[in-house]
Amino acid sequence: ISKNSNKKKSKQLGISYSTASNRLKKMLFFSLVQKLELNYCLRCDEKIDNYKDLSIDHIDPWLDNSNDLFWDIDNIAYSHLSCNSAKAATSINNHPSYVSYSMGCRCDACKLCKKIYIKYWKWKTEYENR
Repeated sequence: ISKNSNKKKSKQLGISYSTASNRLKKMLFFSLVQKLELNYCLRCDEKIDNYKDLSIDHIDPWLDNSNDLFWDIDNIAYSHLSCNSAKAATSINNHPSYVSYSMGCRCDACKLCKKIYIKYWKWKTEYENR
């Protein structure tokens, strides 16, 4: 019964019911964040104006540290999704790289990686079309 019910809901909404439900939860959460005036980015200090731009951010990184930091509510702040992604992109594991650039990092090394990546793909495409 549930499967048919979700199909009916998805058809009426025009998108998957689970996608719609998750979007609604994020919109409600963002509304509360706005009402509490917590919608300022931890990374750039600018106002977060749209629920699509909101991400939950850990003030102190928990990965490779303590799982307690993941669950610590006092260690939570909010960031623009792009600022949070740029922070992750600049981690030692994948920085500098084209991936870091595509996730928002604009340091000189990542810009250079992007240029090299584009030149490589242009050369590869030309080589394969010969």
